[in-house]
Amino acid sequence: MTKLDFLRAFAFTTEQVIPHYDELMRRPVAGLMTQAIVHVDPATPLTRVLQLMMGGKTRTLPVLDANQRLVGMISREDVMRALHDATRGA
Repeated sequence: MTKLDFLRAFAFTTEQVIPHYDELMRRPVAGLMTQAIVHVDPATPLTRVLQLMMGGKTRTLPVLDANQRLVGMISREDVMRALHDATRGA
């Protein structure tokens, strides 16, 4: 469940936030979470990771193994560090 998924559950008005916090916190996460997530596998080229991040306007992507288990997260900062390291000697 992303931060955006959580915020989508609220309706903001000038008088109150709907639903109330207590009501929202009792809801099952399955009703709020994103079902189809964009993810990469450990062998995905960094160029593809960057393309997915820019196209989806996301800062991080989950990295899933062949069994669809989470093995890590890759962030924009990780990609930038890799690019910096790769061009350091150039």
